[in-house]
Amino acid sequence: MNIQEFIPRYKQIKSEGFIEITRKGDGKFGNTFEDLLGLKENNLKTPDIDGYELKVQDKETGSKQTLFNKDAWVIKASDFLKNYGIPHSTKKGELSCNTTVTRNVNNRGFYLDTDDDYLYVKHKDTIICQYDWNVLTESFMTKFPKAIKVYGSVKKENGKTYFHYNEAYYLTNSSKEKFKKLIEENIICIDFKLRTQYNKGLSPRNRGTAFRIKSDNLDKLFNMEIIK
Repeated sequence: MNIQEFIPRYKQIKSEGFIEITRKGDGKFGNTFEDLLGLKENNLKTPDIDGYELKVQDKETGSKQTLFNKDAWVIKASDFLKNYGIPHSTKKGELSCNTTVTRNVNNRGFYLDTDDDYLYVKHKDTIICQYDWNVLTESFMTKFPKAIKVYGSVKKENGKTYFHYNEAYYLTNSSKEKFKKLIEENIICIDFKLRTQYNKGLSPRNRGTAFRIKSDNLDKLFNMEIIK
């Protein structure tokens, strides 16, 4: 789908008001929107629509926006969980580590450190992950060079969830330099979300090391233009 096809389809979806959400999980609003557009789910390293990454969010949540996922482990994920994991809240015998890492040391002891060549995730003096700035910023520009951000409102009736896709923006004019600067300024963070699977005899389940930004800071990374 290209932009010329997207705009009238978005306006049609917007005009329909609240639409029943047919998908499940954290990405249900975005996945339903993709279904309405006729898009196939995209887990590749390239954008969704004519060079634009597509993101959908409930405007009331104020949640963070995932820019992309990228791992750069210095130690094995299994060793990371063994050394730094805590007992899983519901899965007996398993360890997990769900934590947000910024330039400030968090309550688990993790923090981001930088030099001219690398971004590090550290615990005290131990390097957990190490990202080459050139590789990392190129990964950002490949997956998220520009975006369409769609916001909406949620309501629930008779046990069903409905979403009104009613506000959208072009996000453009980002750069490698902006991305790096916002990490160094503590605006972009890293989220870990992984756990062991000892009971299944499997390697850790890792939902991706996510680079994320609060939605109300998107204007620091992009120019935002409303789609009317």
